[in-house]
Amino acid sequence: MTLTAADLIGHNGAAESKYQMLLEWHGVHTNIVNKEFIGDCPFYDCPSVLEGKPDKFTMNRQTAEWQCFMCGRKGNAYGFIREVHRNSLEQTTPHHLQELRELRKNAIDLLDLVEMQLAFNPSTKEWTAPAWNVEGKIVNLYLWRESYVPSSGKAYRQFLSSPSMSHVPYGIHRIRTGTNRPIWVCEGQWDYLALASLFRRLDLTNKFDILAAPGAGTFPRKYLSVFNGREVIICYDNDPAGQAGTDSLIGNMASNGIMPTGVKRLEWPVGLDQGFDISDVITKLPQGLWKKQ
Repeated sequence: MTLTAADLIGHNGAAESKYQMLLEWHGVHTNIVNKEFIGDCPFYDCPSVLEGKPDKFTMNRQTAEWQCFMCGRKGNAYGFIREVHRNSLEQTTPHHLQELRELRKNAIDLLDLVEMQLAFNPSTKEWTAPAWNVEGKIVNLYLWRESYVPSSGKAYRQFLSSPSMSHVPYGIHRIRTGTNRPIWVCEGQWDYLALASLFRRLDLTNKFDILAAPGAGTFPRKYLSVFNGREVIICYDNDPAGQAGTDSLIGNMASNGIMPTGVKRLEWPVGLDQGFDISDVITKLPQGLWKKQ
């Protein structure tokens, strides 16, 4: 048997697969040519798009270093999702945002959609929500995408992480340090946005901070320290996953030496639909109560 260079050096198929998935996830369909993924540049203002010139975008299959030979943009995997977000944000119109607000039953103010830079990607026809780290850099780009659940036979939309990117608590970049403000912890981006809008209407923004776990069972351990010295109010969804996620978050704080000043958990009343959440509470709240009493 003759060994190739790839056999001797090693071949990281997992990295290659996730990087190609990252491109496909954001609407860049590629072919493999030697060490590169080759496809059309996804950025609307690239000359290759304007002039109809294909296959000017390339990404290394192992390192995810990419460049476009027409517009000159280049970077790593993080740079790619940031450019995808910029590309989508520049094409998102006030009409798009108003449609999204109505789709979410007006539970979210336009100001919060703008501040959190939700953007419509014309290529995939989907909404994206960037997630920032504590330094204020975008480190993930979540897509609001339809998912199919085989056990129930139903499809529903949820925010899904970009392939190859790590989860980050939504809103971690807005947590104010050096304060004893209580932190509300909800489940998912929509609950975060709805709660932020409600606090704004009630003039409570300066009294509380908000975080959202990417999912009921997902709160990255390295971010748990944000709860030290703060009261934590956990309001996950009304379903088994939400209850298990609440137990898990409390247990992880204890096992990692995190010392909040107190922990409260939301116990949902009996009789509510499974999956009932903070957004549902706000959409069902009479609008006459959407102001400070």
